[in-house]
Amino acid sequence: MCEELNVKSVEANGALAEDILLDTTITPALKREGMVRELSRAINNLRKEMGLTPTDRIRVTYATTDAELATAITEH
Repeated sequence: MCEELNVKSVEANGALAEDILLDTTITPALKREGMVRELSRAINNLRKEMGLTPTDRIRVTYATTDAELATAITEH
């Protein structure tokens, strides 16, 4: 269910509520995860533009001065 909603978790208190409350706080960890997802999307788009198939192997290297991006890549 979480993947369908694109959320980390769903919590219910046992009673049906009329309102649904969402915690939209972007934590540093969520931000880094989003950075890696965007990087992965960009790589997949490049693969598509090059006519590569999922079975084609590529080697990806990176160089960045953005410490947060480097941390995100290392974490994921």
